[in-house]
Amino acid sequence: MQDEIEGLLIAKKRTEYYPVYYVEPLKDNVTALGFDLGSNITRREICNGPMKLEGFIA
Repeated sequence: MQDEIEGLLIAKKRTEYYPVYYVEPLKDNVTALGFDLGSNITRREICNGPMKLEGFIA
């Protein structure tokens, strides 16, 4: 989530988080580090999809 004045906010309490640990190239994407992909409902549903299938997705 973002705040218009301060920038980033602390994520709301959830059972799972999906932080970005790696980006390439780093120089142009450094602000993405630590971003929680689960902070947006659409992205969170995409991240949860493979767990619901109980299988592998490539």
